[in-house]
Amino acid sequence: MTNNINFKEFVARQIRLLRLERGFTQEQLAETADLGFNYVYRLENKNLNVKIETLEKIMIALDVDIQTFFNIEKSQQFSGTTELLNELETLPEEKQKIIIDSFLKIISQLK
Repeated sequence: MTNNINFKEFVARQIRLLRLERGFTQEQLAETADLGFNYVYRLENKNLNVKIETLEKIMIALDVDIQTFFNIEKSQQFSGTTELLNELETLPEEKQKIIIDSFLKIISQLK
């Protein structure tokens, strides 16, 4: 099956997806989880193996439980979101923030 991702990729994608869903920048997540900014960046880009204790800090900072974090169906269901996130991460951080802020404004107007 070619759509399989490894655990490291899954965790990285979930952290990024949940962080963006909550409107956090990488810096905000790092601060809330008491981690270094560079650490969150490297986690999301699959450059690090995450410790269970660190993952727990991130989940608390994102206010998600185990079931929400490991909801594989949700991450596969939103393939358009994954594509959007992949494109977004190719931009410099300041442009990412502008786009994220714009999306959040649009979403709040649609509610």
